[in-house]
Amino acid sequence: SEVEVLWGGGKRSWQAFGLMKEEAPDVVAEYALKNSLMGKRGWQWTKDYLRDAEIIKIQSHRCDGNTLKVAALYDGDTEPTWMNAKDVDVDILATYVEENDISLSDKPWKWLEKSIRKARKGWFAAAQERVSDVKRMAEYSRFVESLHRAHKKRGDITDQRSVYFGRAYKQALDIGKHGGRVSLPSALRAEVAPRRKAAYYDKFLKDV
Repeated sequence: SEVEVLWGGGKRSWQAFGLMKEEAPDVVAEYALKNSLMGKRGWQWTKDYLRDAEIIKIQSHRCDGNTLKVAALYDGDTEPTWMNAKDVDVDILATYVEENDISLSDKPWKWLEKSIRKARKGWFAAAQERVSDVKRMAEYSRFVESLHRAHKKRGDITDQRSVYFGRAYKQALDIGKHGGRVSLPSALRAEVAPRRKAAYYDKFLKDV
């Protein structure tokens, strides 16, 4: 499949979806959010990707036909973004429901009860797996955040260094689940692993 891209100079072109997912995941994820695509087949990864741009609270909800939508406020934003409730992480929705005394027996919310039960099982299993290595997980989380900041700081998908950081960030998310090291040119390491952090960031990196 392909997506139409508007480049900085005003030029438009069709690019392979897989290529844009690799080269500019932040742009693709924002497009998915604006067009309610995060729950669609092939787009689900954008939900996890946007988790880094954290939703700090749900302000309200409404029903558009049979679709439950929520006003999600992202960290750093002053105005909420209306989005499909099923594209929001279960823990955030559970907090909103509890704080506002919403009954999960209400028709628009019935699906959430099952999702919460399923998520709780996953949370418990994940906690047990990670409790033996809390320090490493904390270090790795900071490492991933530093990659994302470096990528967002450049904000230009045509910049080769931005491409390297974008690829490294995506690779870091995958490696966090399966293990391994992130590929990044040694010349760029200083931007994510300053001298005082280099000792523990280096164990997550390898040269391209």
